[in-house]
Amino acid sequence: MVLFSVVDSVHEWLKKRSETDINYRRVAGHFRSGEMGYCERQVYQTFNMPETFDLSRQGVFAAGNWIEDFIKTVIQWKAKELEVDYVIPQRNITWSIDWEMDTDVRGKADFLIMLKERTGAETQLIEVKSAYSIDHIDAPLKHHVTQVMPYIKTLEPTSTLIVYVDKNNFSKVKEFRIEYNEDIMFYIHEKAKRMHAYQRAGEIPFAEAKYCPKCKVGKLKVDHTTRPKSATCQPPGCGAIHRLDETNLWQCNYCPVKEWCDRLEAEREKQKTVKLEVPKNE
Repeated sequence: MVLFSVVDSVHEWLKKRSETDINYRRVAGHFRSGEMGYCERQVYQTFNMPETFDLSRQGVFAAGNWIEDFIKTVIQWKAKELEVDYVIPQRNITWSIDWEMDTDVRGKADFLIMLKERTGAETQLIEVKSAYSIDHIDAPLKHHVTQVMPYIKTLEPTSTLIVYVDKNNFSKVKEFRIEYNEDIMFYIHEKAKRMHAYQRAGEIPFAEAKYCPKCKVGKLKVDHTTRPKSATCQPPGCGAIHRLDETNLWQCNYCPVKEWCDRLEAEREKQKTVKLEVPKNE
């Protein structure tokens, strides 16, 4: 006699773990640090969407958490060997953008640790990320660098690492040192203010990920024949050619509001066409 189904139990456990997120209601003006590297339209619409249980998504999160626990165990072991203090800093970090308008960026890191010497002189901040393959990662991903910048600003570590772990093989690990960048912080500051302004006005921002990062006018078209793949800015844009991995176009493939966004874009393109076809009064 089978006492219980392992499959059903796994699904039930994942659903139970997701209840906190499902019951959470977001407040306009309070942005997540991890959102700062993503398309403004996607971030805007996620405030209007109720959290729902997604079994596949929760499974991915669980796999990531187990990898982070593995790295935590390794770092605890190494910290003991080096006789340094192992500190888990405050997970909830808030960086105020505008007190009067109640705009801020809040960080709740997937996994953020600090190594602190007993003298208190040196600190090391480590952000762990996982992927199904890290073979193609030869530099820290832009949205991850953007995410970790408020943590650096707030905690002021003397060094910071973003670590990538291959989900298929834990022996495959890459790490990149990140320096504090005032320009990125200014970008985050302005983006948060701009997105809050959209929210207050009830205005939907343009689909940032679909457009040229240089002129922000022309949509991007992918050329799959080039190596590495490229994306060209289309008319009426500037015609710039970008490496595909230097754009945010990839975000559209994983966007939770993709169908809604595509319908909105199609409707706006249709409206433009209609306006062009309307004859002028003579």
